[in-house]
Amino acid sequence: MKKEIFVFCWCMCLNSIPLWGADDPPFYEKMGLKKTTIESAIIYYEACFEEKLPVFIKEYKNHKKTIAESRAQKQIPMYKMVSLKNAIIDDINNIVGGNDDLTAFLKKKFDGLIKAFPSIPNTFVGKEKVFYLVLQSTSKDYLRAGGILPNLFYDKETDTAEYKLGFSSESNNPLEQSENLLPFSSVEKFEVEIHEIQRIFSMLLEATSEAPVHLEYIGIHEIAELAIVRQMRSGDPYKRWFTDGFANTITHNVLLRHYSQEGADTFIASYSAEPYKELENQLNLKYWMSAQFALFSFMGKCPLEKENRFNFARYCFATQEAKRLADVYGIEIIKKIIVQYKDLEDKNTDSLYSVIQKVTGEDLRKRFEKYQNFQTRKEGYVHYKKQYEQAIQEKNIKVMIFSMLRMLELCEQPFSRNSLNLRKNIATLFYLTGQKELANQFITEFADFMMLSSDPQNRFVGRHLVVLYALGIHKPEVAYNYARQTFEENPNEIHAMAIVMHQLSKENNMQKAQELAHKICKMEPDDKHSCHQMAKQVLSKTEIK
Repeated sequence: MKKEIFVFCWCMCLNSIPLWGADDPPFYEKMGLKKTTIESAIIYYEACFEEKLPVFIKEYKNHKKTIAESRAQKQIPMYKMVSLKNAIIDDINNIVGGNDDLTAFLKKKFDGLIKAFPSIPNTFVGKEKVFYLVLQSTSKDYLRAGGILPNLFYDKETDTAEYKLGFSSESNNPLEQSENLLPFSSVEKFEVEIHEIQRIFSMLLEATSEAPVHLEYIGIHEIAELAIVRQMRSGDPYKRWFTDGFANTITHNVLLRHYSQEGADTFIASYSAEPYKELENQLNLKYWMSAQFALFSFMGKCPLEKENRFNFARYCFATQEAKRLADVYGIEIIKKIIVQYKDLEDKNTDSLYSVIQKVTGEDLRKRFEKYQNFQTRKEGYVHYKKQYEQAIQEKNIKVMIFSMLRMLELCEQPFSRNSLNLRKNIATLFYLTGQKELANQFITEFADFMMLSSDPQNRFVGRHLVVLYALGIHKPEVAYNYARQTFEENPNEIHAMAIVMHQLSKENNMQKAQELAHKICKMEPDDKHSCHQMAKQVLSKTEIK
């Protein structure tokens, strides 16, 4: 019997998602959904929710009222930023020492941000909103049959459906029609789950209705950071404090010029390091890894509250350090550092500190010692390894994960065997503690990043990382696509071969599966080896039910 899995995760999706159903047959008719209207909203629902409609209508009206009250005081986010587009980009370009090419690049990214942001706070209201109230079981059956539903992304290989609460419109007008499918686990839990939906909508409203305090400021920060990264032209993973810290510093400067003193002060105050003083000597700011290398690239992504607080403290202290340099030496210090750094042949962590010292006379290597409780990288690694080993004895999973994350940052090379093993082990630990989809995401995102490399060996290592992880958690299907690519390139790679064999077995292609099983047993005669054991299981079967 097929195992039913439904991943129900709320997340804010900033990418513009096209409206489903514009050119497709109406899925709501195929699913037998009923229809009703509430003011400007259309509701399609399963018959089992007929008696629950008054509850939904009440929540809808309450939320609509809340947004209306907010709009009476605040303008819709991003509109002021749009009007200041050229001025903002010119300022950022000048601060980082850019040129016409950078200006064109930033304008393209700016337009992308504007399209992604505008409709976020307006999800529950607008000219015409469409909601689909369905059971999760109904959604799963429809997806398995090959259908497509709003907000749901189905993976046939793993038989999982990921729910993303995406907010979008086909135009730049945030008040155009949008669709949202709301899958409920059961009729009995409708009231509980609709309140959770309302809570999430309220959080999004709170985060976006303070225009321009939130979204516009975030947008300016992102453009500034893109400008810094592009100008530095460096693959060094340990410049995060510099890029994020100075992105906030530039944002503050732009807000002073084009918004208001109050707005700029509000923004910079939100990154005050004062509430995190007790963490100061634990942040390892020098070893904060850039988003491509970090397991938790963004605040709030980690299910561990301690890690989220730790991560945000890094943003705050990085901002404090960058702004101090700009206050002491002038905002032009950013351009001076970047111009000297970007032309270096060897752009490593140490060279950035050397350039800063040359420009300012300050040795930040020495200054940043206050952010760690060890002298050398090796000492730091040993410190967290001991912490990890102690956590194992105490069976403290949270400390185990925290320690491994710090060990990962302190590895000599981000692609070393030790570093990759740590990534696999961290993801495995999250998987075993119930964070299965998150764990799969961690490992596959990094593998996909490695597979962007022009070096075939790096691409192989990325795929192999997922293969070993999947075998370790006894879920070979997670890595099938990666294993298949490796197997096509190297038919004798035993781990990839084992996963391909497993998939053939699932598909009842027993002849080919058992051919590979015999080959695996011959290549690896040790009956304790995981691939050998998988092969023996296939050889013991005549058909997979």
